[in-house]
Amino acid sequence: MGGCTGPTSSDCVRCVEGAHLDKFGACVCDSYYGGIACNMPVDHRCDERCYGGCDGLTNYDCVACVNNAYRSVYGACLCKPHYTGLGCEDYVDYAECHPICGDAGCSGPGADDCIECVENSHKNYHGCCECDNFWYGDDCSQWFGACDDKCNNGCTGPTASDCTCCVDNASEDPSGACVCNDGFGGEGCALWLGACDPICYGCHGSDATNCDYCVEHATKDEYGNCHCDW
Repeated sequence: MGGCTGPTSSDCVRCVEGAHLDKFGACVCDSYYGGIACNMPVDHRCDERCYGGCDGLTNYDCVACVNNAYRSVYGACLCKPHYTGLGCEDYVDYAECHPICGDAGCSGPGADDCIECVENSHKNYHGCCECDNFWYGDDCSQWFGACDDKCNNGCTGPTASDCTCCVDNASEDPSGACVCNDGFGGEGCALWLGACDPICYGCHGSDATNCDYCVEHATKDEYGNCHCDW
């Protein structure tokens, strides 16, 4: 007697002609049969990742995918993470992932097996993790690009938070980023934007030692300080 106990192919009381129970208890088409009811003879064997038949030889030609497989954006049936084998029937727990793989783990040892990528990297067109521009190393942690203009003596990344130390006229804020000191701005914090001492005619700092020139009736002494003439 036929029938079913639920809506899926795993709920069949028995399988139709041209189908059989797989090891998971689901009805699947016999070799060389396809279609929704496995009643369409085909002249070739389907890819092992196909479920319900196929209209070609590859995993792109499946009617549906087997358990433990999914349909990619390009239409191919691919094994889910941690599953392998011709029909994605073997479960493998990879404790050692490629260094470029993120915390979510991997389905194999290569950079193309990462479920997600580490910081400073991305998945390319082929689904393989690779470092972003100017980041290098197995785990994309080494920066070889330009430093922020507030950095002095190198950096570990592109932002003002990655400076080895800050340039003159800059210091670290509470978050650890180099920022221009009060009154300074421009590239590398080299431009004084605050008020000058009254004795200065143009300046690069706030006091009389930072005058570009002295006002009329004042001159610079041997130390560069502006003083009123007597």
